[in-house]
Amino acid sequence: MSRDPIENADQPPEVDVHDDSKKFPPAQSAATRILEFVSWFGDGEVIGEVFEQDNPPLYARDLEAAAKAAVAPTPEVLSFINQRSEYVTAARNSGGDVADYHRWQGHMEARRQLAEKLGYTVPYEVSDRTERILPTLAELANAPEQEIADDMVRNDHQ
Repeated sequence: MSRDPIENADQPPEVDVHDDSKKFPPAQSAATRILEFVSWFGDGEVIGEVFEQDNPPLYARDLEAAAKAAVAPTPEVLSFINQRSEYVTAARNSGGDVADYHRWQGHMEARRQLAEKLGYTVPYEVSDRTERILPTLAELANAPEQEIADDMVRNDHQ
């Protein structure tokens, strides 16, 4: 049974505290709490003594959920990347026509470059779907510092 680092830590109302999986609140709810929290404290560093009972709550999972939503590609972007396999098929079926092949090649290349830049896999076959390959925030938090640095260097040079 896995537990959060802080035993019995408060969680957002949308999260079942009795569920062992690390579920996140909806990004909209998390963003609303973050905005309330920031409007209450204003701009600047928030430190321990300002956390009083009448302040709006802010949960670590709110921040993580909002961060994930902020960096996640939209469904339209993922759909654009996933169309790559259709252009691979079209290029295969070009029948030796160089002009057709190069037209399809441009579409394939644009989608490959976008997928790689965003840290996603590159679909090739029709059944392939792009997936995230870079580490998540939770993975980064649990990884040794050297491993994080190695991943960042590796991803910057791809």
